[in-house]
Amino acid sequence: MEQETLNLIIGGGIGFLASFLVTVATFIFQNYQSNKKHTWEVEDKRDRNRLGVISRRLDQIEQEAANIIEWANTIYLQYPLYAKEGVSEEKLNELTSGYLKNTNLIPNAFMLEDRELEKSVKTFGTNSLDLYNRVSEGSMPGEKRNWQEIADIYDQLRLDYAYVLKCLDGYRVKNSS
Repeated sequence: MEQETLNLIIGGGIGFLASFLVTVATFIFQNYQSNKKHTWEVEDKRDRNRLGVISRRLDQIEQEAANIIEWANTIYLQYPLYAKEGVSEEKLNELTSGYLKNTNLIPNAFMLEDRELEKSVKTFGTNSLDLYNRVSEGSMPGEKRNWQEIADIYDQLRLDYAYVLKCLDGYRVKNSS
């Protein structure tokens, strides 16, 4: 074989090998980029789902806390009537039902694993239970009713409600990034 033909064959082989290596390198790089993009998409989807669950929990806590404070407002406004006439069994059942509808407040807060929020919700729940107990104890005949105790519990409950809202807002801001 002539030297020129051999050089052409070697040059063609080198060109083919270079093209093949570039094709393989491009395939590996594109595969790496595709996997990386897929991983990011999966992580983004998981983060969106997690944030959606957290948002629902926060909304549930806020709604149930609002329901409890509305329930407490009703009790506070009607307490003079309760003190005068007593609490009928029907009204006590209604108050019990109103209280029990919103007892998922504390479990929802625990699931978010924020100590300050848990503490605020626990205190709020405990004071709302205390208000319920005072009213239900006041439903017993011959029970002396203390308006100031109810007013103090109600005032504390309003402060606790404000603190729950503050903690919810703090949690939302802290976890918004």
